[in-house]
Amino acid sequence: MQKDTLSAQVKNTEYAVRGKIPLRGEEIQNDIRAGKGKYNFTSTTSLNIGNPQAVGQGHITFNREVLSCLINPALISTDAISHDARERASQYRKLLDTPMGAYTSNSKGFQYAREKVA
Repeated sequence: MQKDTLSAQVKNTEYAVRGKIPLRGEEIQNDIRAGKGKYNFTSTTSLNIGNPQAVGQGHITFNREVLSCLINPALISTDAISHDARERASQYRKLLDTPMGAYTSNSKGFQYAREKVA
């Protein structure tokens, strides 16, 4: 697609992690901390940076646990990792043609992962 055929809305799109709304939220939070301004709330929560833990979501550990087991297979036989993650890592280990952390035999990457993505 040629740039000149794109909608003006697409061309003017901004990645607003530090745009007007988050900056205004920061100003309001600073006002609250300083005891200035009249707001009907006592705090703000910045959601522009993708921090789900700031609003109570637990930490996502499953993927990290699986990767940990693939990199350090000894973890599969411990209780330090959840049962589900150990099972998944065991399944993946059977599919690997080389140890995790090494180059795969196919330069395009781990075949099973490529198939799942496709």
